[in-house]
Amino acid sequence: MQYWIGWAIVAVICVIAEIMTEGFFIVWFGLGAGVSALAAYFGASLAWQFTLFIGISAALVLSTKKLTAQVFKRGQELKTNINALPGSMALVTETIPEQGSGMVKVNGEIWAAKSNDGSRIPAGVTVKVLRVVGVHVIVDSPE
Repeated sequence: MQYWIGWAIVAVICVIAEIMTEGFFIVWFGLGAGVSALAAYFGASLAWQFTLFIGISAALVLSTKKLTAQVFKRGQELKTNINALPGSMALVTETIPEQGSGMVKVNGEIWAAKSNDGSRIPAGVTVKVLRVVGVHVIVDSPE
């Protein structure tokens, strides 16, 4: 059997898997398999092929671990949609009655709102959104 074809297939599979995943790890095994494919093509023994694959893959993983950790460092999670509402300021557009719901405008959207402590909040007041419960935003009463 021509082992270089097998190594080339492993290299291609590793590169495709790397493209389809987040991070930067599998490509090093693809490069190791690529070097082993070249060695097999030029007549290296199977033992040398495996030694090259393991050695090169391990060397690349270990030598680039710190670099890739810095490049792919995760930043603060970007909050979107309703996850971005808590902490936002909202304008009461329809009075929020005691123990009832009114309307607020937050980030350009109109939301049904309830007071956190059940108090009445008149229209025109700016309030802070505390959380989202179902289709209502729970707002903090102004001081």
